[in-house]
Amino acid sequence: MRPVLRSSSSLSRIRWALRNQERHSSTFSSRSRKLLIGANQNEALVNTNTCNSTLFSRLSFSRGLSAEAVEAAVRLTVSSSADVNRTGPLVEYERRISDGELMTGDICQLGALKELQRLHDQLVESVDTCRLDRYNTSDKSSRSRWFWSRIMPQSTVSPVKGLYLYGGVGTGKTMLMDLFFDQLPCTWKKQRIHFHDFMLTVHSRLQKHKGLSDPLEVVAQEIAHDAILLCLDEFMVTDVADALILNRLFGHLFSNGIILVATSNRNPDKLYEGGLQRDLFLPFIASLKERNVVHEIGSAVDYRKLTSAEQGFYFIGTDLSTLLKQKFQELIGGNVVARPQVVEVVMGRKLQVSLGANGCAYFPFEELCDRPLGAADYFGLFKKFHTLALEGVPVFGLHNRTAAYRFVTLVDVMYENRARLLCTAEATPQELLEKIVTISDAKSMSPRTSSRSRKNDVSELCVDNELGFAKDRTISRLTEMNSKEYLEQHAITHNLSSFIVLLLVSASIIQFCIDPQMRPVLRSSSSLSRIRWALRNQERYNSTICSKSRKLLVGVHQNEALVNANTCNSTLFSRLSFSRGLSAEAVEAADAAVRLTVSSSDVNRTGPLVEYERRISDGELMTGDICQLGALKELQRLHDQLVESVDTCRLDRYNTSDKSSRSRWFWSRLMPQSSVSPVKGLYLYGGVGTGKTMLMDLFFDQLPCTWKKQRIHFHDFMLTVHSRLQKHKGLSDPLEVVAQEIAHDAILLCLDEFMVTDVADALILNRLFGHLFSNGIILVATSNRNPDKLYEGGLQRDLFLPFIASLKERNVVHEIGSAVDYRKLTSAEQGFYFIGTDLSTLLKQKFQELIGGNVVARPQVVEVVMGRKLQVSLGANGCAYFPFEELCDRPLGAADYFGLFKKFHTLALEGVPVFGLHNRTAAYRFVTLVDVMYENRARLLCTAEATPQELLEKIVTISDAKSMSPRTSSRSRKNDVSELCVDNELGFAKDRTISRLTEMNSKEYLEQHAITHNL
Repeated sequence: MRPVLRSSSSLSRIRWALRNQERHSSTFSSRSRKLLIGANQNEALVNTNTCNSTLFSRLSFSRGLSAEAVEAAVRLTVSSSADVNRTGPLVEYERRISDGELMTGDICQLGALKELQRLHDQLVESVDTCRLDRYNTSDKSSRSRWFWSRIMPQSTVSPVKGLYLYGGVGTGKTMLMDLFFDQLPCTWKKQRIHFHDFMLTVHSRLQKHKGLSDPLEVVAQEIAHDAILLCLDEFMVTDVADALILNRLFGHLFSNGIILVATSNRNPDKLYEGGLQRDLFLPFIASLKERNVVHEIGSAVDYRKLTSAEQGFYFIGTDLSTLLKQKFQELIGGNVVARPQVVEVVMGRKLQVSLGANGCAYFPFEELCDRPLGAADYFGLFKKFHTLALEGVPVFGLHNRTAAYRFVTLVDVMYENRARLLCTAEATPQELLEKIVTISDAKSMSPRTSSRSRKNDVSELCVDNELGFAKDRTISRLTEMNSKEYLEQHAITHNLSSFIVLLLVSASIIQFCIDPQMRPVLRSSSSLSRIRWALRNQERYNSTICSKSRKLLVGVHQNEALVNANTCNSTLFSRLSFSRGLSAEAVEAADAAVRLTVSSSDVNRTGPLVEYERRISDGELMTGDICQLGALKELQRLHDQLVESVDTCRLDRYNTSDKSSRSRWFWSRLMPQSSVSPVKGLYLYGGVGTGKTMLMDLFFDQLPCTWKKQRIHFHDFMLTVHSRLQKHKGLSDPLEVVAQEIAHDAILLCLDEFMVTDVADALILNRLFGHLFSNGIILVATSNRNPDKLYEGGLQRDLFLPFIASLKERNVVHEIGSAVDYRKLTSAEQGFYFIGTDLSTLLKQKFQELIGGNVVARPQVVEVVMGRKLQVSLGANGCAYFPFEELCDRPLGAADYFGLFKKFHTLALEGVPVFGLHNRTAAYRFVTLVDVMYENRARLLCTAEATPQELLEKIVTISDAKSMSPRTSSRSRKNDVSELCVDNELGFAKDRTISRLTEMNSKEYLEQHAITHNL
């Protein structure tokens, strides 16, 4: 009996923290506990794998969880010690089996999963050593490797061995690799890609770097810069051009620390068997086996053939052209006219499409498979189309072996892209490839006579090891591609409106109520597992999320699916009925859905404004603030413009059709070019606690994770800039190089708390952002200051003014005029903020309770930034103890604090004083410290001389000072020390600091802290 917590005020905060977990935490601890939280409207099911009274008493003390949640968690019983502290692909596999998403565990798959679990655990333990975390700035070689390694080559072979999984077709290799890939944080430098697509990228990059002494080395460094963990699906070498470069390519990749996970139908010793000049390929096989654990999935089960296959789109016969065109027309829409099109597929090459419309393409077989086309062309084609109608697939044999190779490749590419296939063929998939055999198969067959007619010669056996080996995979995939399950995945992957109806499929209950208070609940549906699967895989297979389709919110909670369909029409459902992707009962339910009344304003909406309204309706946010709504309209405008201009702005990380994007990061050093974005950014400013950061994060989360985007605090951003400048010193214009590096990683740059106080920052911002805007960067920034007030009163501000002009030119400036500080509306308590002067003993006692009664805290030395080290007075279990003077009366800055909170999640700070003129510098550092802690969701325990408001009471702006009563000129030295500190920047920042200190002591913040840091 696990606890079900209903109507809990904590649920919205849990959901918020889960959404933000990967942003605030670069890696996830695999040593803490597994906490799975499923929230569906007002319900949360909490599964806690390990609980003990000491932990929960500490959590109760920390106010990181509500009392009800702690009490419920303590009542949980742990079945065995083996379930404690487990995470990774093996745990997820068991969960999916228990939820009915997968069949009962296959013993062969379990063997492979143990290897994947081993690799998962080693990667988590070696995340820093392997340089996996994309945002970890402590690794100096990682920050500059992509540029400097061209001048000073170096080898950093990973200490972790990869994995090479091979086995028969349909045994679940791809599913297992995807399951493993999904369990790793998205902040890691990882990539999952089909081998065909990977080699296309390699050859494309080699073409750009031809003329260099060793272009393969440059290409390997580019790949390693983007991804340390490389997951290659369907590793199969058939091309001599690939075979001859793989040894040197992977030699460079392994030297750059790449960790490989690959799936294949072939034992590595059988790769490229019988290929030209195979002796040159053999060293690669040895290297592959040396750097990877080789594991075979020995299952004889083809799970693809266990799907509910139907004949829906596979028509057998010779004179079916009219029928195929009729079905094609029904798919694109009765009134839509399909026309010939020309599409760019790869490296400037163009492909003539016989007929195309609405994402569907029509080809005669000869046009796609009897012409000199390859995987590169097919990948390019299916970036433009999601459905292919292929007319006249022949039986394959010796006479059309080349066409058979292309057909096999075409099916692989379509399967990888979850594309839909309509085709007419001369025979069943099995019969199409029956005459293609391996050498061993041919030897075991009866001997043939030597007397043959020309007709018999044409149709004789085709003995080809590679093709014979691949045919089973092709037959298996053709079978699955015609199944209901695959068609559902296709619809969800490509954001087709048919997803609305597909969710209505149910094995046992089809119930639909027109009354909006009685929405359908589908229980025990076999489709639910496929829905969950497709949702998990949607962003892998689809590079951008269409904003022109519909809003569809699906909540799947164990056996339940709550379906909200915003738009339905009878034409759509009649087409889907034909598609055979749905059962008759589902179509009947869909017809009922048509009768739902949907307000026109709700149709086709997606983006931050829609998500904001959803959170209000779910009780996660307070009723809409009119000032926030104004800002949201600007964010919605920007969201829509970005979606419409995704190709023009080069936002999609995996779009290879943009040639300048592929080589820009390297070649722009030799051939400078400007590509200012046509889309203007947004500069949001307003008072403290008005929700600027929340709104920017909401906007950021609504954009696909495959886009080149980054959300970062301004302090952290400038730290990265200065770090990179240090690495590139000596170049004629290091700022230009730094800007190109930044633009290579992110086109959309979201900067939180834009605040310029440092003269070093002020003097470089104009030229830096000049280069960034020239490289197509789109900026979204939040600030407490109107851009005209940035760096007000700063040294040499006249040199800073051109930046303000540029900022206003490239961004829409919008003020959130609200006077409400939402941080102060949280349930603040005194929990960790102790007021007094002699409370050192109390603070140390609370610190000891947090780290654990039997744990001894010791002095530590940690590296914070660029080799600098910081002495920690006491540290243990992620908690650090400092006297105030050690952190704020020493020459430390944002860089040091960011480095510190990459190592610790909790700070105990002893003796925070009242700030004034005598300790203005310490006040600056304290403000920065609070900003960094808030950004990292760190927990603060402190003793202070006064309340947050009173600590900063003597710090005022010039205008505040002028409005105050005149002071007498006769003062004692004591009064001089405590007099007002008139400082515009500090006076402006103090409200933010007071607001954040208030929130950081609230129950809501402490819950976010606990979830963010996996406590």
